[in-house]
Amino acid sequence: MDDASHTNLAHTTLLVSGMTCAACVNTVEQQLKSSGAKTVSADLMTGLTTVVHDAGLLSSDNVCECIASLGLEAEVLQTHQPVDRMLDQSEEAWLERFLVSLIFAVPALLLMLLNSMLALSHPIYRFLHKRTAGLYTPHTACMFVLATLCQIVLGSRFYMHAAKALLKARTANMDVLVVLGTTMAYAGSIVSTVMGCSDFFETPIYLISFVLLGRWLESTARGRSASTVASLIALQPQTAVLADGAVIGVEEIKPGDLILVSGASHIPCDGIIVQGRTYVDESLITGESCSVAKAPGSNVVGGSFNQMRNIQIRATAATDRSVLSRIIQLVRDAQANKPRLQQVADRVASKFVVLVTVASVLVFIVWIAVGARGGIKRQWIESKGMANHQHNLHDKERLTRIYDTIFALLNAISVLVIACPCALGLAAPTAIMVGTGVAARLGILIKGGGVVMEAASKVDVVVFDKTGTLTQGHPSVVDLRELRGLPPGCKGWIYSAIHAIESMSNHPLASAVRQFIEMHTRITQDIEIWEHEEVPGCGTRALVSVPDDLREHLGWGESQKAYLSIGREGWVWADTSFVSSLSPEERSERECKRQWETNGYTLVSVCLQPKRSHDVRQASWPVPACPLLSFAVDDQVRQEAKFVIDSLQRSGVEVWVVSGDKAEVVQVVANQLGIRNIIAGVLPGEKCERIRGLQFAGDRRRVVAMVGDGINDAPALAQADIGIAVDSGTATAIETAPVVLMRPSLLPLLTFFDISLVTMRRVKLNFIWASGYNLVCLPIAAGVLYPVIGRGLPPAMAGLLMVLSSFTVMLSSLSLKLYRGKY
Repeated sequence: MDDASHTNLAHTTLLVSGMTCAACVNTVEQQLKSSGAKTVSADLMTGLTTVVHDAGLLSSDNVCECIASLGLEAEVLQTHQPVDRMLDQSEEAWLERFLVSLIFAVPALLLMLLNSMLALSHPIYRFLHKRTAGLYTPHTACMFVLATLCQIVLGSRFYMHAAKALLKARTANMDVLVVLGTTMAYAGSIVSTVMGCSDFFETPIYLISFVLLGRWLESTARGRSASTVASLIALQPQTAVLADGAVIGVEEIKPGDLILVSGASHIPCDGIIVQGRTYVDESLITGESCSVAKAPGSNVVGGSFNQMRNIQIRATAATDRSVLSRIIQLVRDAQANKPRLQQVADRVASKFVVLVTVASVLVFIVWIAVGARGGIKRQWIESKGMANHQHNLHDKERLTRIYDTIFALLNAISVLVIACPCALGLAAPTAIMVGTGVAARLGILIKGGGVVMEAASKVDVVVFDKTGTLTQGHPSVVDLRELRGLPPGCKGWIYSAIHAIESMSNHPLASAVRQFIEMHTRITQDIEIWEHEEVPGCGTRALVSVPDDLREHLGWGESQKAYLSIGREGWVWADTSFVSSLSPEERSERECKRQWETNGYTLVSVCLQPKRSHDVRQASWPVPACPLLSFAVDDQVRQEAKFVIDSLQRSGVEVWVVSGDKAEVVQVVANQLGIRNIIAGVLPGEKCERIRGLQFAGDRRRVVAMVGDGINDAPALAQADIGIAVDSGTATAIETAPVVLMRPSLLPLLTFFDISLVTMRRVKLNFIWASGYNLVCLPIAAGVLYPVIGRGLPPAMAGLLMVLSSFTVMLSSLSLKLYRGKY
C-alpha cells in the first residue's frame, strides 16, 4: 500500500515470498537500504516488509525489482488485502509437497523395517539382499530409485532457491544447509554403494521429508499468528448500499455519500448518522462488546456492527482512510517492528549458515583423523545403521577406512541438518506478532511493536497528564465570578462573544465554558471575529468589535476594536499592564480564587484589551486591560485512576502527574490519587523538557512512559520512551502516539504493561530455547557422546529435531493467544 505523507516519503508494504531464515531477512533489509530506502523492516513470519522511501528516487516498482534481484518474489500489498489467504495458499502448497514426499519416505521406511525385522534366512530378506551379477541388491536398487526421484521431484526446489541465494543475493540461507545435507547424503551413499559398502539412501529421503514437514508446520503456525489482522479485515463489508438503492463496492465510497445500513450488519465506512437510532457494537475499537446507543449526529466507525435498526449515514472518509484501515496498517507495521534483541539475533543468524558449514567440515576432518588412529569403534559404526549389510571387500584395512569415512561424513551431515537458524529467526517475530494481535483484540493499539513492548517491559517512570487523562475529560463550570460591575445591557454581548470564540476551539475547557453559556444565557447576537489565535496550553483570543455603550463605560474613547482573551490567568494577563487594586471587592475576588484552587478547580479568566497599532503580543499598553469574568471549572477524577496508580506504585514504578494548572490545583488531584510527585504550571512544549529531565535523573538512563490525551501532549509523547494516548479510537489519536488505549479508560494501561512483560518474557524464553538447542544439539550431532554412551545422532533423527526446534518456538509463541488480560 502506498501512502504518501505530507513530504515526498512513501510508506509501502509488500508481501515477500521465499524468505526461509533470518539470513534472508537481513539480506532484504540491507539490499533495500543500499538502494536508497530510508527504513526497512522485514518479517520472517508473514513475509510482510515495510519500506519507507523517497517516492521520487525509489518507486514501489523499483522496490519490487530490487527484491526480485535477490531471487525473491514481492507484491505490493493493499490495506484490505487478506494476508491470511496468501498464507493459507502457502500452507496448502507445503502440505502438498510433504504428502508427495511420503510417496518416497513410506516405501523407504517399509524397506528399512523389513531389513531390520526379518531373519537373515527369511526368503524376502534373502531376495532383497541377493546381489545381481555380483554388484547391487534389489534393496539397494529400490532405495537408489526412491532417493533419486525424491531429489529430482522435491529437492529441485531447494536447489533452485539455494542457487538464487548464493548467486543473486550472495548469502547462505537455510536452503543452502538443506541442499548441502541432502546432497552429501545422496552422493555419499552412491559412493559407498559403488565401493561395495552399506548404503544410506534413506537419509536424503527422510531429510527432505522432515524439512517439508517443518515448513508446513511453520506455515500453519504463521497463519494462526496472522489471524488478528485477518479478523479485522473480515469486519469490512465488501459492498455498500447508497441512499438511492445502488449497490457499490466499499472502495468506491467517497466522503459525503449517503449510505443505508440495515440492522444486524457491519457498517461499511466511517460516517455520521443522519437518520435513525440504533445500538452499535464497537468492540473492534474498545475491546469490549458492549452496545453503544447511536442517534442522528453520532459518529460511527466502519467495521462496527449495527445491532438493531436501519440507519442512514453520511460517509466522512474513504475506505482506505478509515479508522479500521489505519488500525489494520498500524497493526501490520507493529508486528514487523523488531526489538533490539531480535536485531542482534538476525545479525547472528545471518552468519549462522556459514559458521555451521565450517563446523561441519571441521567435524568431518576431526573424525577422519580419529579414524586414522583407530579411534572409531565398530559399535559406533553399527549405530549409524551400517551393521548387518554384506559386502564383497576382502581388504579389512580398506573396509575400515571406508566405514570410517562414511561415519565421519554422516556426523558432518548431522551437524548441517540439525543446525536451525530458523528457530533464532522466529523467536521474537512470532511472539511479537501474537502479542500485538492479542493487545489489539483487547483494545490496545501498539504501533511501535516489539520496540515499544521491550521498553514497556522495563519501564521505570510513568508520567500522567492531568486534564482528560487522570480526570474524565468532561469538565463543567461549577462557579462564575464577574470581576467588575458591567452594564446590564453589555452582558449579552460579552457572553455571546465568549461563546463565539470558544466555539472555534475543541479544547475540553472551551467546551465547558460554551456549554455553561448555552445553559444559562440566551445567545442573541452574532459576533464578527478577526485574528483568531489559539495557544496550546494557554487559551484563545480574537479581535472583536466593542459595542459603544461598553466602550464608553470603560472610557476607551475611540478604540472600537479589542482583543478578547480567554484562558489561563497568567497567560491572559501576561501581555497587559493591568494591576489589580486591593479594594475590598478585589480582596474578595482573590479570596474566591484561592478557595477555587483549594477545591481543585481550574480557573478560566476572560480579559478585554483595546487594539492599538502595535502587535497584540507586545508587552506594554497605554490603556489598561479590562478583566471581565472568571470561570471555575471542575473535572472529576476517573473512578479507576486510584486503582491504576496504586497498582503501578506497588510494582515499583515511579508515578508523576504533569499539568499546566497551578500547583495548588494539581496537588489536590495528586492527593486524591496518592501521587507524591507533581509538575505544575508548564506549557505543552515545556513538558517535553521535564520528560527529558526524568529520563536522565539518577545514575542511569531511565525508561519513561508518558500518558496523555494524544493531541495537546504530542511533544511530550514524542520525547518519552513510550508515548501512550488515552482515547476512544479517533483517527487523530491513532496517528499521535506509539500506543493508543482505544477505550476511554486507564485500566487498559495496566493490561498494556502486563502483556508487554509477558510477551518479552516469551521472547527471551524462545531465544534461550533456540540458542540452547543449537549449543546442545550441535555437539551431540558432531558425535561428542560416542566415547561416553557409544551413540550419536543419525542425520534423519537430526532432521526431525531441527523441525521440532522451530515448531516448539512457534507453539510457545502461539500460547500467548491464551492471554485474557487481568483488568
